[in-house]
Amino acid sequence: PLVSASWDSSVLSSGINAEYGDICDSYKDGTISFDEFLKILNGVKTKNNFKESIKPIDESKKINVHKGTEKSSAWTTHTYSEEEKLAFVDWINFRLEKDEQLKTLRMLPIAEDGEALFKALHNGILMNKLVNDSVNDTVDERALNMPDANGKLSIFKIQENQTLALNSCLAIGCYVISIGAQDLIDAKPHLCLGLLWQVGRDHRGVVLRNICMCH
Repeated sequence: PLVSASWDSSVLSSGINAEYGDICDSYKDGTISFDEFLKILNGVKTKNNFKESIKPIDESKKINVHKGTEKSSAWTTHTYSEEEKLAFVDWINFRLEKDEQLKTLRMLPIAEDGEALFKALHNGILMNKLVNDSVNDTVDERALNMPDANGKLSIFKIQENQTLALNSCLAIGCYVISIGAQDLIDAKPHLCLGLLWQVGRDHRGVVLRNICMCH
């Protein structure tokens, strides 16, 4: 054969690996020839095992499902439980209940129903407030752009708020790779909840309890 690979006897002696060895080594000669490799590769492509392994989500269990909106992720789905969302709402309302500025802006308390939590995160103010609640004085709140007398805030100022929020999250040890300011502006649930969970950690080592992130 042009290409071959030898099986270690210790690998073949184990239960699971021995099973794969039987499948791959169809000639039973202790090696995988090039044509055996091609057969295996062709079988994987034909069966499309990955998509077949995706199980439908039982929506009767109060699981919210959001499908990817971009062309590259149109076939993906992200889920979060209603219980998980309510836990975050309760936590935010409790932690920031004394913030008079948020009350004046009518951003608190956040309603438990619908998409109120994600709408509240849209302008970036709430996330910055939560960062400061987690680690004092991380954000200079004088730098935040606030709505005018009519409650309006331009998209450019919102972008600045969200960029500040992401930089502040990074500063306190949050993992923000693959999360952009526009993701928070669009209030993509799985990204917002994932970031909230990180911000909600007590940075002395204690994490939020009763919230299970399963995306």
